[in-house]
Amino acid sequence: MIPEAEALEIRMLIEGAYRILYAIGAAHIEVLAVLHGRRGSM
Repeated sequence: MIPEAEALEIRMLIEGAYRILYAIGAAHIEVLAVLHGRRGSM
């Protein structure tokens, strides 16, 4: 579970430099966002 989401159905998976936000439904999983975790200026 993630601190940014108040709904308990939203989860987060960290894969490498990415945060993947997803929601678990009764019959499916819905990907909500894929965020790159890089910090600093470009």
